Amino acid sequence: MSTPPAASVPLLPPLSALHRAAPVLPLVAVIALLGLPAEGDSGATPADLACGVAVLWAALRAVRQARRPLSRTAALVLGLPVVGIAVAATGAVTPGDGVTGLARYLQVFVLVPLAVVLLVRDRRDARLLFWSLAVLALWQ
Repeated sequence: MSTPPAASVPLLPPLSALHRAAPVLPLVAVIALLGLPAEGDSGATPADLACGVAVLWAALRAVRQARRPLSRTAALVLGLPVVGIAVAATGAVTPGDGVTGLARYLQVFVLVPLAVVLLVRDRRDARLLFWSLAVLALWQ
């Protein structure tokens, strides 16, 4: 019952594990960046940038796989808020506020949930996201 020598114990996870988790890593980055302190007047945060990367990552994966990832019902459920948010944005006091609100609400209620639906493939991916949320909660 001897322990393996220190030189044979890998310090980094195997490359296959990183490759396996690669689709959800942008979502984990979003969760990790939510723990950073927010800047004062700036509307955009590093987490917003990571959300954009996650949405682009999901879109590229969907295009590369050349398959239809959502059913018609799922597309309708994610598409209906777009109409409501756009109608609500037309009632803003200024056009700039309308565009800013439209972009923020589309990000929160449509684009990021769509990216999560497209990138989380199985229980292992969901477990990784849940644990990163738990770590964020402990950090906060």
